[in-house]
This record gives sequence, structure tokens and C-alpha cells, in this order.
Amino acid sequence: MFKSLKVIYSIIDAKTRTRVPLAFLIILLLSCLEIFGISLIFPLIQSIVGKGNVTYLNYFKALVPWIKVNSDHHLVIMISSFVFGLFILTNILSIFLIRWQVTFLAKADLNLSTR
Repeated sequence: MFKSLKVIYSIIDAKTRTRVPLAFLIILLLSCLEIFGISLIFPLIQSIVGKGNVTYLNYFKALVPWIKVNSDHHLVIMISSFVFGLFILTNILSIFLIRWQVTFLAKADLNLSTR
């Protein structure tokens, strides 16, 4: 297995070799953003269904001193808009990543075919 990876690594040019770790880091960043967004959905649903004080939830105890809101309703709206914005940002970044991957693979394919 390592032998075939070494052969592939030797075929790829230097510019392509430097872009592969960059693609990995971008994919890792997008995965972390997705995990963070999904992890915020459970406390958000719990606070909406709970019909009580949102600040008693363990998830929001650290946020309450930082966010100065007057009511639980405002806190729920603020967190839900943050979750919505986070998913929008993740999807926009995913679109750019897919576009970058397509051009990257097309250029790598062109470089390998001309050798």
C-alpha cells in the first residue's frame, strides 16, 4: 500500500502536492462547522419545547453572561438565527470547496495527461 502511495506521490507535481493538504484542512474546517451547527440544534429544540427558563440549561449557562438579553425569547431567537447563519455559511463554503475541487482535479488531470 505504501509503495503505491509513493508512486502516486512521485507522479504528482509539486504544486498539486501543496494543494492536497490545503484541501484536507478546508474539508476538516467544514466538518467542524457542520458538527458545531448540529450540536446547537438539540439545546435549541430543548429550550423551545421546555417552555421555561432557558438559562437553566447547561448549554447556555456560559453564554448568558456574554449575551445581554432581557428575556428567554430573545435568547432563543438569537441562538436560532446563529444556527441558521452557521448553516448558510457552511453551505456557501461547501459550494466554493466543490468548485475549487473540480478545478483542482481538472488541472491535475491535465498535468498528468500531458506527461
